Amino acid sequence: MEFIIPANNTSFKIQFPDIPQLRSDTTKEILVLSIQIYAAGECPLSFNQNPLLTEDDLAKCFLTLYVDGEESIFRMPLLKLRNTYVGKGTGDATNSFWTDDLNNFDFLSVDWTKSYITLSEALTTEALSAILFGVGYIRCAPGTIAQIQQQRANAAAAGILSQL
Repeated sequence: MEFIIPANNTSFKIQFPDIPQLRSDTTKEILVLSIQIYAAGECPLSFNQNPLLTEDDLAKCFLTLYVDGEESIFRMPLLKLRNTYVGKGTGDATNSFWTDDLNNFDFLSVDWTKSYITLSEALTTEALSAILFGVGYIRCAPGTIAQIQQQRANAAAAGILSQL
């Protein structure tokens, strides 16, 4: 998923657009399992040929995800979602390393149109730029998350009762 930051952006809060592929509706429920991001050092351009933010600019960005009617993930530093790191002072992919660890989430049903990125200060670029997200998800039948939550509540109650 490509998150566009408009040219000459002056807003410190940028909403996600509607993302049809990641939107739950009456026919499907989309549950997010992992999210990762990429910086310009390892991937200079998005698939739409937009320049990606540098690591320094990503450090100014914080993610808020709207889940289950609230801002469940509030101002998480975007750098926390990286599993690629570029050696300091190099600025290119030749000195990068990757880890296989993803930032896993527990079946999040995200409302992307109410989710956003907050900037702590102005970005160094005034040109149109992008943040490239890798979102791991599963598509389920409607009501799947409610069933998972009910099973967990039942298991928790059974565990509590057995300890009394």
